[in-house]
Amino acid sequence: MVMGKRLVTSIVLAGGKAKRFGGDKLSERIGDLTLMERALDRVRPVSDEILVVIAQGQPTPPLAPNAAQVIIDLYPGKSALGGIYTGLVAARSFRSLVVAADMPFLNTDLLRYMIEIAEPYDVVIPSIEGALEPLHAVYSRNCVGPMRRLVERGELRIRSFFDEVR
Repeated sequence: MVMGKRLVTSIVLAGGKAKRFGGDKLSERIGDLTLMERALDRVRPVSDEILVVIAQGQPTPPLAPNAAQVIIDLYPGKSALGGIYTGLVAARSFRSLVVAADMPFLNTDLLRYMIEIAEPYDVVIPSIEGALEPLHAVYSRNCVGPMRRLVERGELRIRSFFDEVR
């Protein structure tokens, strides 16, 4: 922990199939950086640890040395909920920032603010015009049990466990 700053584990979800994109979207460049590099660049200032969750059988994304630890989704084919669960179980921190790797315009100041206000809560999620953004959120380890129960029941909607946590 750096003085005056709360740092967390950042979980970057990179296991999507990119069906609509038609290829490896995480290698696509915006300016000098790939989508994956941009996501890692944005979360690095607020992170003690960065985990990249990929699908089983998916090629490991090319990353700079020590940029992140790549882990395999424990619940393959179980949507982003399985990926979030996988990251939370592997995380060293009690709270984790979760983002999708294909979010090119992550705002580090907003991410830092979400982490700073997370202390009394298990879930902090921004809302845009009333729509929640669960793949741009802070989750505590208290979410692991409810998430596991949902995934094992085949209920994969992320917000389905929100009433079980703070």
